[in-house]
Amino acid sequence: MLKSERAIALFDEARASYTAALEHLDEAVAELDRAELVKSVEKAWEATLQATNGLILARTSVELKLNLEDDRDAFTHLARLPDRSAASRKLMDCFSVLSQVLYITVLCEHDLEPVSVLISDIQRTADYIRDAERLAEAEPNA
Repeated sequence: MLKSERAIALFDEARASYTAALEHLDEAVAELDRAELVKSVEKAWEATLQATNGLILARTSVELKLNLEDDRDAFTHLARLPDRSAASRKLMDCFSVLSQVLYITVLCEHDLEPVSVLISDIQRTADYIRDAERLAEAEPNA
């Protein structure tokens, strides 16, 4: 189902942002550096939005102009996808968790505690990218 080169590129960009998130995370943990932790969260959130955009583009042929400071468009378009499979619902749930922790808690409220939750959710981004790409490649289920 990944028909367009742009959808494929969005998933490549998502993986690159996730790799950058891990690099910032490693540095943040090694030096207990709050600024690096925030950079890691920003990159993980960017990766989440890029993967979401890749899925939406693959399924609808529409590329969103996503904004790191506003996830409403991404969530709205995810919710409108006709696929109601268990995998699709799981992806929506994961997006909601990542949005709450990475975007709202850290990037909006500047709350970095507990760090273990942030690390877990940064790492969860890899699962989100993988699952979004699998859904983009699969035939949609009504």
